[in-house]
Amino acid sequence: MISDTHGNQGLLRQILQRENNSQYIFHLGDYYGDMDNNADLTEGKKLIRVPGTFNSGYFSGRLPVTQEIVILGWKIGCLHDIQDLSKLSLDIDILLFGHTHSPVIRKIFDRIEINPGHLKNIEDRGNVASYALLQISRKEIFIEIREFNCNLREVYTLNRIK
Repeated sequence: MISDTHGNQGLLRQILQRENNSQYIFHLGDYYGDMDNNADLTEGKKLIRVPGTFNSGYFSGRLPVTQEIVILGWKIGCLHDIQDLSKLSLDIDILLFGHTHSPVIRKIFDRIEINPGHLKNIEDRGNVASYALLQISRKEIFIEIREFNCNLREVYTLNRIK
């Protein structure tokens, strides 16, 4: 899962090459079109992406600002700016968002919220470039936030309660 690439093809390609076993790639906005230049690294993978505030159709409503997907029974909602949360279903298990360039994993009631950070530059807004990995099974989700240089920043395991 990546966000806020802002045209940095070098960092984006580095992460896509490193994490090439992923079945899904989530791009959570701001320059989600950066994925278009990486078909060689995304072939055979399911790409889920939402526009960010830098997309011209974001504020006009021309582009849908949210996506929802179910993977192994987990309901996942995707958006760029958490202020658009009301546009998602109320019963999502996992919220993926970007915009702040600050990586975070937090639990809010029965929902886990994940921001992978950014891949804009090596450092931006005081945060080192980072991305997130999700390993999903029917019973649990294992989440890692990694810095671009492979340093592990945060880890979280969410077990299915329902």
